[in-house]
Amino acid sequence: MHRVVLAMLLVHRLGAAYAQDKDVRDEGDPAYDQQCATSPSDEFCGRGRARLRGQDQRRGLSRGGSLIRRVNPRAQANRGSAVLDRVVIAVRWLLAITRTAAAAFLIASVAINFVNIIGRYFFSVSIPWAEEMMLFLMVGCVFTGCCAVAWEGRQIRMDVVLAILPHKLRVLIDVLSELVMIAAAAAVTVFAWPVISQLAAFDERSQAANFPLVIPQMMLPVGYTLMALVVAVRLLVRPRSASRADASH
Repeated sequence: MHRVVLAMLLVHRLGAAYAQDKDVRDEGDPAYDQQCATSPSDEFCGRGRARLRGQDQRRGLSRGGSLIRRVNPRAQANRGSAVLDRVVIAVRWLLAITRTAAAAFLIASVAINFVNIIGRYFFSVSIPWAEEMMLFLMVGCVFTGCCAVAWEGRQIRMDVVLAILPHKLRVLIDVLSELVMIAAAAAVTVFAWPVISQLAAFDERSQAANFPLVIPQMMLPVGYTLMALVVAVRLLVRPRSASRADASH
């Protein structure tokens, strides 16, 4: 009895495989196409198209049965470019914030100095905490404004020898110098955090203004961290900028 059932299953599978093969072969036959055009609801036409679609889907399967995703290099490049564009937009928003903060610190420092000068020379009254606050504001101005300088690559550097080197060697030295800058900024940030933690724990304050010293001291690691971040993004954007420049020429 079991042998009869197995034989019937085998015959059924062979018949289904033959029908599938026939439908697929008939798909390119003109008579078959004409029959499907006149009666598209025919069972065999629909079944043949369904099997063809199933074969197209199964072509993405490997021998072990795992799906192989066909990656389009152009689509992958466009996706990476879109992500990089979003990162650049975020960096530009960050630069707008840091520029605004640097301008506010500078204006506040100039205003305190102006008021102190007017009070000293016209009213014989000076502000005792003016010098300290101007110093702290200048620290904030420098370490927030350094982000824009690092993004534009306008740091003070000795480039007399660099200017006479070949272009490729100059680009290589520029990349190495930016990598060194990132490493130095990371080192300064790591070494500065213990000092800042101690200042915050002991609540150290300035003498004249009684201002918490942790705030101006914290500007140093924050500024270096943001500077390393924008330089790293600039390194990522550099190849695309170079390719666009070559395309424009």
